Amino acid sequence: MRISAVVHALCDRDGVAVPGWVYKHRSRRPIGLAASLDPTTEWARIALADAPSACAYHDVWFDQAMIENITVHGFRD
Repeated sequence: MRISAVVHALCDRDGVAVPGWVYKHRSRRPIGLAASLDPTTEWARIALADAPSACAYHDVWFDQAMIENITVHGFRD
């Protein structure tokens, strides 16, 4: 589910079609991208107010800044 949420958010960010398999993976309860994040806490709700729309679909939560920061997604030269 976490991978699907990230793929979905990256596709939305880049204007690329979301692969069909992504829509088949949704959490039954709110979870954070990092296992240590509990999205049901008040702090998390405030921090994740700017989460990508893909988060709501998958109920997997991370903030917009995480998906915009390309240094966390790949290798540097």
